[in-house]
Amino acid sequence: EYGIEPENIREAVGCSACRGTGYKGRIGVFEVLPLSRDIRDAVERGATATELHQLARANGMESLLEDGLRKVSSGLVSLDEVRRVCDVDDD
Repeated sequence: EYGIEPENIREAVGCSACRGTGYKGRIGVFEVLPLSRDIRDAVERGATATELHQLARANGMESLLEDGLRKVSSGLVSLDEVRRVCDVDDD
């Protein structure tokens, strides 16, 4: 669904440099809402959270999970870390 190639899915393997965590440094996973004229107008008229979310998605906003999965696909982070950060269940 997100175009993740299996060979790009990495597992965090620990070593002495990362103190056994499998991570060194940080990579941010973001959900950013660009403030367009449409969004500003919707906020001013008292739009619901659902309306704002739909408008933001229509204007190209990427969800936290989508950004994380894009970084998994690029080999920057592990799928397990994205699941943890985005609170995704295995069900």
